[in-house]
Amino acid sequence: MYWRIINQQTAEYESSIARGQVSYAYDLAQRMVNTYEVKGDVAQACAWYRALSLALYYQGRYLEAAEKAERAIELHLEPSERAFLHIRIAAMHKLNAQYYSAFRCLGKAEEIAALFRKESKLIAQLHECRGFLLQGTGDLDQAIIEEEIAANICLQNGWLSDAAVLINNIGFYTAGPTKAIEAEKRLLYALDLLKRDPYLHTEAAIYDSLGYVYSIKGLQSQAEKLLTKSVKLFEVFSDKSQLIGSLIHLSQLYDRMRRWKQARSEAERALQLATEINSESLCTEARNQLESIEAIILKHLDRPRFFHGFLYLSNHMDKVISQLKKIAVTEEVVLLLGETGTGKELAARAIHDESRRRNKHFVPFNCSALSRDLVESRLFGHTRGAFTGADRDQKGVIRAASSGTIFLDEIGDLSLEAQGALLRFLQTGEIQPVGASTPFKIDVRVIAATNRDLRQEVEVGRFRRDLYYRLNIATLLLPPLRFRREDISALACYFAGLYSKQYGLPAVELSRSELAGLSLYDWPGNVRELEGIIKRRVLFGPEALLLEMAHTRSLLSWRKLRDAEKRKLLFEVLERNEGNVSATARQLGLSRRAVQKILQRIKADVS
Repeated sequence: MYWRIINQQTAEYESSIARGQVSYAYDLAQRMVNTYEVKGDVAQACAWYRALSLALYYQGRYLEAAEKAERAIELHLEPSERAFLHIRIAAMHKLNAQYYSAFRCLGKAEEIAALFRKESKLIAQLHECRGFLLQGTGDLDQAIIEEEIAANICLQNGWLSDAAVLINNIGFYTAGPTKAIEAEKRLLYALDLLKRDPYLHTEAAIYDSLGYVYSIKGLQSQAEKLLTKSVKLFEVFSDKSQLIGSLIHLSQLYDRMRRWKQARSEAERALQLATEINSESLCTEARNQLESIEAIILKHLDRPRFFHGFLYLSNHMDKVISQLKKIAVTEEVVLLLGETGTGKELAARAIHDESRRRNKHFVPFNCSALSRDLVESRLFGHTRGAFTGADRDQKGVIRAASSGTIFLDEIGDLSLEAQGALLRFLQTGEIQPVGASTPFKIDVRVIAATNRDLRQEVEVGRFRRDLYYRLNIATLLLPPLRFRREDISALACYFAGLYSKQYGLPAVELSRSELAGLSLYDWPGNVRELEGIIKRRVLFGPEALLLEMAHTRSLLSWRKLRDAEKRKLLFEVLERNEGNVSATARQLGLSRRAVQKILQRIKADVS
């Protein structure tokens, strides 16, 4: 009965991995580890630590995966099982660019492997891992030799799916402009092997390699089809490291196809995932690809377009500007929606300047700037003696905008009483100053704006439903900066040039790494926040941008910075905190131990 339960649990885990349900497999393995450690069943605890390590590996959590594998080694294991785990740990160290640790683990596996026959699966995996590490160091010729030895062992023993993995590796390592045909033959052979011994994960890896080769050969539609398929499959398997590789290859393909916006989108996603899984080598690869695309976009893509103060490249803003032009030529009331800093007043001025009223007054009024008692008086005016302190007639901002445009910013902050008076004006076109006995007609166009969700305000009773319906006709939603990332670099460069000139300083050119980093931040303050940060960058140099990262608990993720930038930022923050490691770690979003390790590594490098 006991062994039947164990077999059922193992089958459930393997089935989950095969279906790509890695999170479920991880939870199951964690429960089993806890269960068998409590029971004192060392063999089963060890087996489930190995299973847990594999699930973590698929999730891209390499450091944790290595820790679990090392825990399994600490428990009693057969020599071959210890060797297999040393190999897995070596691969995980390589993915974190820790080559010294990787080769040291491989050496431990080699010591054990000396006890086994040369045709065993252990020996095959040993050669495969050595090839994997050598590929990372740039020694491709020796890497291919190691993979070929491993592939031959697998073919001789009939391990076809394992052989397909290795031949795929060889094909990928071989790929290049001069050897694309040879690489294609190897990869098609690997696919043929899988027909006799199917394994979907390996198939996805071959699609990725073959797509990369077709991209090099110029077979773009075939390459896109294969790479897109591999991305979808790796998403199903939750294999983030392989997914990152496919996204980078897809970005490179879109670069060749001159579809640079798509290329940037895939590179940004790859860097985001690489940061999440804490892989130094994949972070570097994804960041380099993103920086390359950013440089191409700045050099080759259409120059940014200007429209009444708006600067943009994105299709998103193209649609907004198109809608704005259509609205401008009407006389309808306009409602502008959008987060703080998205340019609502800029849009209101653009609508005015594009309308027939362009030569008349544009009068902005902030509805939240005055108390409830004074808002109505400032909007509609008042007569002398209408209230205490009213020593003369005041015509009000709506009347001041006569024949022109009144811009009511933060309309969601108006009191319910003022909302009622505004609704009467919108319906009748008449205003009645406070204290006056009769209303009179006035010709003015109204543009209102808010960063609130007016539908929700209506539901909770803070905004009149009838006023909302009157306003919600010509509505324009201004997108936040995070929805138009392709505009970030253009805006940053524009602001850098503008304020360099304005401050009388030498022209500032933002680096590729700065632009790539800025493109990844979500900008809760939108364009206004970006403008402020670039002002500081112009005034105080690159250090200002690095310090801003610390002030905002890492404006850009620590992992997205280069080593030199990390050191510079670390010392700047340490100096500001007078050497307080805890405060420095807190501001950088790191643990105290992580900061201490970095300082120790810097000290060792200097020594």
